[in-house]
Amino acid sequence: MIPLCNIRTSHLWGSQLPVSDAIAYLKGDLISAPPADWNVGHFLILAGLVKGESRSLVLVCDTYPTFGWQGYHLQSLEAIAQSLNRGDGCEGGILLFANRLDQVAIEQHVRDQGFWVNVWDNGSPSKTRNQSD
Repeated sequence: MIPLCNIRTSHLWGSQLPVSDAIAYLKGDLISAPPADWNVGHFLILAGLVKGESRSLVLVCDTYPTFGWQGYHLQSLEAIAQSLNRGDGCEGGILLFANRLDQVAIEQHVRDQGFWVNVWDNGSPSKTRNQSD
């Protein structure tokens, strides 16, 4: 399953998080996360989860290889949640690419977690929206 996220980058940590800060965060220490690199609507992929003694960090794969380590950087779960909520009047969310045979089970699990499952309207013209008959 591949989760493609539509986010607002201003809520993310900066992509140049020092490894020492990542380790400290995972141990439960307080750190000063670097400020966001930019403030735009953006797409990125959730590539993995790094589990620590007290907390976890999300490994994201960015479309820009200049961020982090050739496009990969670490984010807190809170930063990811805030970036998905966007707060800019535009829809954010996660588009899941999964095996069609798993669709019903995945949708039920997502709904059970309190999330909304729907077709995302990115504003592109559609046949049903443009038909006048």
